[in-house]
Amino acid sequence: MTHWRLLQDPPARAAWNMSVNEALLECLTPGAAPILRLYRWSRHSLSLGYHQLDENWLERERHHSFDIARRASGGVVHAAT
Repeated sequence: MTHWRLLQDPPARAAWNMSVNEALLECLTPGAAPILRLYRWSRHSLSLGYHQLDENWLERERHHSFDIARRASGGVVHAAT
């Protein structure tokens, strides 16, 4: 029987959520237990995917009422709950 790790995080900002996801991905080792991470957003957010280029994305965040973050996979719009 495979044991899973469950991580339940409180609502957080986009940069934090994406950083934790990336750190978990980088720490994976062959044969390690799978991880299910449940998390929420503290603000409405936009995550730009790996191939979505926008050289001004950090500057744009300063002018909007939502967070913008980079993620290792595809981009998504996230609604805070």
